[in-house]
Amino acid sequence: MSAFYPPDPWDNPEAFHDPQPAPPGDIIVVSGSRHHSDIGMVERYLRRWLATLPKGTVIRTGGANGIDQLAARLAEELGLRTETISPDYAPYPRGRRWEAPLDRNTILVNGGELHGRCFPPADKVLAFPDNLEGKGGTWDTIRKGRATG
Repeated sequence: MSAFYPPDPWDNPEAFHDPQPAPPGDIIVVSGSRHHSDIGMVERYLRRWLATLPKGTVIRTGGANGIDQLAARLAEELGLRTETISPDYAPYPRGRRWEAPLDRNTILVNGGELHGRCFPPADKVLAFPDNLEGKGGTWDTIRKGRATG
């Protein structure tokens, strides 16, 4: 699996070189910060990049405010399929609910069962972290994508 970031400069998606472009039917996880410091730039980049994907590509997100919802909306506008996998907090006791999104991130990337549905593994991860410290759910998704090879 590829875990990749947007290119520099962000405004030039043609500069982005994905060594293995997505064939139709690929599942691409898009993950990002709820409060990205430059959501306008991310939107311009995503709009252009998503437009290069073949119909039948599935854009999978966790459904969080910010980049997840932006990616799903843009994908739908461009006629791509979308899939949202939200965390299931019910099985977690009050002091451990922070684990639900992290476990959901595993399913976003590796596939698995949640909410009574079985999800196949993703083929790629595109992430827009808003920090370089490696903290937060976006970085968790990046690490899980890299770990799968």
